[in-house]
Amino acid sequence: MLDKKISDLTSAGALSGSEVLPIVQSGTTVKTLLSTLSTFVSTDVNTNAIDKVTVKLSQAINKGQAVYVSSANGTNIIVSKASNTSEATSSKTIGLLETTGTTNAIVNVITSGLLAGLNTFAATIGDPVWLGVTGDLIYGLINKPYAPAHLVYIGVVTRVSATVGEILVKVQNGFELKEIHDVDLISNAPQNKDVLQYESATSLWKNKQIDNIFTVQFETGTLSPADATTYYFSDLRLSPNLTATNFNYNLGFAYTIIGARISIGNNVVSGTTELATLQIRNITQGTTSSLGTFRTDATSVSIKGTTFTGASISVAASDDIVAQIDFPTYATNPTSIIIFLTLICKK
Repeated sequence: MLDKKISDLTSAGALSGSEVLPIVQSGTTVKTLLSTLSTFVSTDVNTNAIDKVTVKLSQAINKGQAVYVSSANGTNIIVSKASNTSEATSSKTIGLLETTGTTNAIVNVITSGLLAGLNTFAATIGDPVWLGVTGDLIYGLINKPYAPAHLVYIGVVTRVSATVGEILVKVQNGFELKEIHDVDLISNAPQNKDVLQYESATSLWKNKQIDNIFTVQFETGTLSPADATTYYFSDLRLSPNLTATNFNYNLGFAYTIIGARISIGNNVVSGTTELATLQIRNITQGTTSSLGTFRTDATSVSIKGTTFTGASISVAASDDIVAQIDFPTYATNPTSIIIFLTLICKK
């Protein structure tokens, strides 16, 4: 069968739509034809799987330098030297130039596959190749670029030589933090001192201002409060006063009071269990905000103290505040006490 001539094979009739009739000499045998096709396949198929694209140069670029798509003119893709110094010149990197060319030259770029004939003398076989500046390459993990440089993986060194070095090209552009699919740095532009926090409501990582927690401590002098009296105090170790404007406290910046802790000291603490009320009076705004109530008997306050949580009292930078304590009518009044107050604040 393999020694029959092609003319003998075509005498059976017309070819169907799925058959192919080779055009060869009439004396060629099937065996000779198969041998010819085998040679054709083995010599023409790209066994190195090299992908390339034809481009036009916007500037003189040397063989092996990295390029990115900088523009196009409707006929040609125009490339320039890639650089890791910016997003614009790194994110569009497509490969390494196959041959040296001058401005406006039409050449090929290897986008994937083996590029030979390079100077890789400074590298080691197996080194990763990274994008450097103005088209140059960086070799090795120890030299891997880091922020603010933009990371672009070019490929791997497969042969070290000053003249016939080889790089297996496989371009991979690195991601910026804001490009990761579960990170949102777009809705709110990052600000100085932001931190990245996970938000379970949206399943996203978002930039947020870190809470700057601080405390402000107040202390009264010795106090023996009469029934149903209100005292105001602010500065450390100053006697409380019955007039709010005599003691005003200003930090010079805006903050929020989120809690407090109060305790009572001195040798004589004889108040009964009636409740006193702790409030913050904003003299500037003319408002009063309650933090909670506390007892002035020894067991409750002087030993354990009382903590107030869940507050949210905003204080502007220009606001003057004082601590205000409204004492009840006691069955037995406390005498000779000192009140220690710590405000927990957030800037």
